[in-house]
Amino acid sequence: MPQEELKKNLASLHEELARSPSVDPELRVLLARLAEDIDDVLHPAAPPPETTENDSLVDRVKHAAEHFEESHPQLAALIGRMAESLSQLGI
Repeated sequence: MPQEELKKNLASLHEELARSPSVDPELRVLLARLAEDIDDVLHPAAPPPETTENDSLVDRVKHAAEHFEESHPQLAALIGRMAESLSQLGI
């Protein structure tokens, strides 16, 4: 179930970014990279290497959520749900 929720939230993130012209370009790039990393976790081309890279993914997602709390609260909530889903998946 968390994986389906994560997929839904990832799609919502793409939609929200398309609707939010006020997101600064640097942050837009950061969020796009996070979205790609999450998509890679959901659809791996190869088995993940045994590193802590996935742990840093959750940290980066949480950091992005914190950054948007004041300026884009809906986006922050969505990103926070994505971090929670990743944690539930053990990522």
